[in-house]
Amino acid sequence: MYAFTIFLLTLAFSRVQCAFNATANTNIIYYWGQNSASVAPNDPNHSLWQKRLSYYCDGNDKDIIVVSFLHQFGMSVYRQGRSTAFDLSNSSQDCKGLIPGTQLLNCPNMEEDIIYCQSKGIKILLSMGGATPAYGVATVKEGEDLADELWDTFGGGYQRNATAYRPFGNATVDGFDLDIENGEKLGYTAFVNKMRQNYELDTSKSYYIAAAPQCPFPDYFVGDTLNHAWFDFVMIQFYNNFCSVIYDNNFNYNIWDAWASAKSMNKDVRLFVGIPGSPSAAGRGYVPYTQLVSQIQPLKSMNSFGGIMVWDASQAYGNTQDVLPDYAHGIYRLIKDTNDTSPIELAPIIMNTTRVMPSSTTTEVILPPSTSVLPIITTTSSTATELITPSVDCIVENVTSNIMWTSTIESNSTQSESVASSVQILPITSCHNATTTFATITSTVTLLPTTSPAASSDVVSLTTMFPTLPLPIAGDACEKDGVFMCSGEFSFAQCVFGQWISRNCTTGTICRESYDTNPPSIYCGFP
Repeated sequence: MYAFTIFLLTLAFSRVQCAFNATANTNIIYYWGQNSASVAPNDPNHSLWQKRLSYYCDGNDKDIIVVSFLHQFGMSVYRQGRSTAFDLSNSSQDCKGLIPGTQLLNCPNMEEDIIYCQSKGIKILLSMGGATPAYGVATVKEGEDLADELWDTFGGGYQRNATAYRPFGNATVDGFDLDIENGEKLGYTAFVNKMRQNYELDTSKSYYIAAAPQCPFPDYFVGDTLNHAWFDFVMIQFYNNFCSVIYDNNFNYNIWDAWASAKSMNKDVRLFVGIPGSPSAAGRGYVPYTQLVSQIQPLKSMNSFGGIMVWDASQAYGNTQDVLPDYAHGIYRLIKDTNDTSPIELAPIIMNTTRVMPSSTTTEVILPPSTSVLPIITTTSSTATELITPSVDCIVENVTSNIMWTSTIESNSTQSESVASSVQILPITSCHNATTTFATITSTVTLLPTTSPAASSDVVSLTTMFPTLPLPIAGDACEKDGVFMCSGEFSFAQCVFGQWISRNCTTGTICRESYDTNPPSIYCGFP
């Protein structure tokens, strides 16, 4: 009897721990499916690459996983002879080919993993859209038809349609996310409204609708839908744009907060601050952990705040560059583990250099307008001066913090010198204007006793260390809304409300120009 009582108490406690609260301000959302870590540097063995979905569902450090992407849908696709499709990057290898007669992957592992994650209290959403322009919903009827199709294919619709194709078997997702960055947009309000009607057909659990707009307000593609349909979560992409978290003065959460209280149909809608999981997860906008803490803490008291969204799981769990054991753990401590008062362990920044500057010299570097606006550290001592490129973005404005690093200077002698120093990041203003601004950071280092370095060294090429910024630049003015341009091999820019917005191509694809359309267009395709 005693053992039975203990079992009941333990079970009850476990159920409480797994309860999901859609209106809490402590929820953490991760995107999964595109193996963003495949572009991470220094990973020759692919140890950081995306794992199976179930791998990320142990522990209590997340509440929602968004499977990405359903990248092909809508009448414009169907008229080209294609049909609805999704892609899971390297995890697509675990699927069993295509469902005959469709372009849908058959993924029994996903069925198993979704059910497992849901048993742990984690909600699974399916994201529609992404950077690849192979979708669109142009009319009310298209939106309603798509809602029925996806409900039958991924939601609870199999109960009414026994012949529906089911890529994830009997597993049902907990809702859908609109990450719309391309294509026709007029039918998404109808899509959401019809999908909510379908949700009412299954009373066995709660279903949700989310959106992932870019931070410029209002969002070009889903702004109108956000005003006229019911959303539970809005996961704002505060990166790759001038309104990113790292731009202190331009970070515009307050504008989205005002929308939530004044315009949103759901007055309990929850806003999530979307951030990259590591520096390689986005073109720009990675937030060093100390700055993330300072930006997020004041938001916790706002009624609209729901938590943090991260792109993506593979990047955050492999990121050990500024918080230990990884960035994901730091986010957990920031959002959930508020009772833990133990110090956060920040990771040291490790910089290895083989450049030796002339002895007894102080070097100050000012970037010419044609070069990228990255800060430079110039370290000076009585015996050597060393030029180092720090892993700090220039776009951090008016932030002061301390960084510890170790460095090795190679000289003509057989010995090396270990350097330890504290670097203060000075305020940087208008950093996104590359033609007029620069940043210089100076600190003094103490060299441990050893032989003197060489009296001269190779010239460091600025053009190699600081490549020219790609154009167009996010935040700069543009003339015609809707225009797309490749802004680099793996990214493109879009003109939205008179300003360029930068977007990344889907992992594994590159930006290409197409002259098959009139006028010519661009797309993200495989090399």
